[in-house]
Amino acid sequence: MKKLLLIVLAFTQVAAAAELQEVVVTAQRKAQNLQDVPVSVSVLTAEDLDSRQVDVVKQLLTNSPNLLGNNNLATSTALSVFIRGVGTTENLATAETSVGVYVDGVYVARQGFNNFALHDVESIEVLRGPQGVLYGRNTNGGAIKINLNKPTFDSLMTNNVSYGAVDYIYGDSVINTPVNENLAVRFNLSAYQYDGFVTAPYLNRDVNDGDGRSGRLAVRYKDDRIDVNLSADYSKVSTNGNFQVDIGGILTPRPSDLFTTLSTFNAMNNNETRGAVLNVTYNSDYFELQSITGYRKLNQFISSDASGQPVSLFTFYQDQQSEQASQEVQVVGNVSNNLSYVGGVYFFKENADVYLYDILRTAPTANALIASKIFGVDIENYAAYGQLEYVLNQFTFAAGLRYTSEDRDLRIIQTSNNPNPLFNFNTNALNARGVTTRKTYSDTTPRLSVSYKVNDNAFLYSSYTEGFRAGGWTGRAVRVDQFVNFNPERVQTIESGLKLNGGNWRLNTAVFNTKYTDLFNTLPINGVFTVQTANAKIEGLETEGSWLVTDWLNVYGSVGLLDTKYTGNRPANLATELQRAPGVQVKVGAKVMWGNLEWNVGAYDASEYRLPPANLAVTAPALAGRGIELTKVPVVVDTSLTWSPNRKLSLTLACTNCFDREFVEGAVYVGQWAGAWAGDSQMWSVTLTQQL
Repeated sequence: MKKLLLIVLAFTQVAAAAELQEVVVTAQRKAQNLQDVPVSVSVLTAEDLDSRQVDVVKQLLTNSPNLLGNNNLATSTALSVFIRGVGTTENLATAETSVGVYVDGVYVARQGFNNFALHDVESIEVLRGPQGVLYGRNTNGGAIKINLNKPTFDSLMTNNVSYGAVDYIYGDSVINTPVNENLAVRFNLSAYQYDGFVTAPYLNRDVNDGDGRSGRLAVRYKDDRIDVNLSADYSKVSTNGNFQVDIGGILTPRPSDLFTTLSTFNAMNNNETRGAVLNVTYNSDYFELQSITGYRKLNQFISSDASGQPVSLFTFYQDQQSEQASQEVQVVGNVSNNLSYVGGVYFFKENADVYLYDILRTAPTANALIASKIFGVDIENYAAYGQLEYVLNQFTFAAGLRYTSEDRDLRIIQTSNNPNPLFNFNTNALNARGVTTRKTYSDTTPRLSVSYKVNDNAFLYSSYTEGFRAGGWTGRAVRVDQFVNFNPERVQTIESGLKLNGGNWRLNTAVFNTKYTDLFNTLPINGVFTVQTANAKIEGLETEGSWLVTDWLNVYGSVGLLDTKYTGNRPANLATELQRAPGVQVKVGAKVMWGNLEWNVGAYDASEYRLPPANLAVTAPALAGRGIELTKVPVVVDTSLTWSPNRKLSLTLACTNCFDREFVEGAVYVGQWAGAWAGDSQMWSVTLTQQL
């Protein structure tokens, strides 16, 4: 390691260039230089988002090492995120996610919230590994923090208009105006629509079209002591969802590619969200006190045929309403020049009501099982946390602790066309079979870290972190005996990192060893998303860096390595390794600035990885050996060219997946067939930006 450090430091003396800008993060709930934080974290600034064409949350997945995910079955508006191979495809409140998504400091519980347009964003932070002390619930895999722009005290108006492939039309506008020296208002509005890019010959049209609109109003009051930010937002998205195709080769006819579906079903996905945030920060001479109050509401309707066949084999309807409220109070301060602290209390409440209607056939000629299910989930979460940091010369020692208690309550009733009592049940029937429908989970999770600042250019750290995720139920089960309680999930991670900064270059590396107890996964098998738990071990490495070679050339890149496996006794229908955990992920890119022109290009590649974590030899023997358990993201290239004749006007020509590489994004197994949906196809666009 010493020799490597000397080589890197010597190399930087050769290339004299302007320095990279300092990157500020709030990974430890206070503003710090990225290079001084003992956490593996990636940051995308507003400039990065523009140059790398990151317009929606999904596009983050190729811009951070060991980060992967997909849109869920039949829906383009619910995103499953996996960090270091850990995540879940379930979007119901019966099973929680593994990666926490935060918008302006507010945790958003349901996946229907998290795949929205990323306009008027200040920065995005991707925190890898358990964040159980400072962030709490459902961050065993990591956390994604989306920091929106606050109102400023300068007048601003920005307009963007885009046109692209499949008649893609997009427009957004941002208006910021100060009212007086203490009060400012910011408003943004966006809308888009596009035609379908998947051919459905039996429907005689293209599908997967969509349209959406969103708006946000923010008000800010600021003086020497207090900073008050109040915002409200609304969005509505309507699409056809994801149309499946048969990739197992069992059924006929079979489409020629992933962008042709034989489905005759008119699918629909409607997603409507609204919310509000009140963030109040008070700065005294001794501490900073912050209150974050959040409210969000989700209305989501999904209908889909998962088989992609002329005769629908698995048709399902999902109508979900979720309403959440949260309150957090946090204090940050210094006891002395050497001792600082972060502490707080947290409360979260969610009420979710769900209607599920499933029509399932194991073959085109088989009788259909029709099941109608109504259930509600009530959740209350209480937590208290604190972290101390002590600086001793070049060393910093940190210790943190969080106590969490979560109450979960399930109410349910199902009826079906099958007279068997197993298919017709309610909450009392579950209780009679030993399923606990009202339960409290609690745990105390610690974090310890030590860091050493070698000099202004080098920073070393090691940490030990634990995390906790409450247990739940197999909410999509269609038989009463398929309903089970699963245990809370616990994680232990040891991580060590090296952060180097040479002025015009930056290189950060972390290695980690993680052990999970009762890691749970949702398996889409035979039309039912079953839940299986098992112990697991994950080891890996992530490296990312940026180099400002000259004042006109910036190159960047990242590498993620993972080795995952289930340990101990595992259910037979689980595969040996985790899903969405490619052994290798690579991203490289460059930005060239020449006069009025700016050219950006990036390429992403990932090795083979497993889709659902199922053992097909057990769950679907007819499909075993057909190569559908593993997939590979090919080399995907994105590029853009921007011409800016002045500071207030620019024209951008861009394309994503420029070579139109085809790959499987997700799959589901039912009987002897496997339905899959494709990753995003080639997309080009022209964008005009005007700033007043």
